[in-house]
Amino acid sequence: MDYQKYLRVAVFIGCIVFLYILVFNYGSVEVVNTSNTEELYLSELVEQCNSLKRGSSLNVVQSKITARNKELTFRGDSQTQVIYWISKKPDSDVKPDDSFCYVEFDSEGRLTEAKMK
Repeated sequence: MDYQKYLRVAVFIGCIVFLYILVFNYGSVEVVNTSNTEELYLSELVEQCNSLKRGSSLNVVQSKITARNKELTFRGDSQTQVIYWISKKPDSDVKPDDSFCYVEFDSEGRLTEAKMK
């Protein structure tokens, strides 16, 4: 009789561990896939921005971009949107000029516009 009690407890703990592994493995895979997509998208966006002339615009797909990508140089934000500058020279600390691509995000972090500034 006692072994049935222990068996129930073991099955219950096993189910909790299984659900924990299932939930957290799915989440981590999702994050990795998103990150890879963003990095590929960023490198493509940087290439496109580099080919633009001052004042021309670029239609972009909505996407979230994180600060982890080294190709980005960040400049300023506001309550309604975040503005990032993508530099042709990522390590340089210069003010926005012809060599920068102006990128806007809405309040939810979706990319809305990119153009040379």
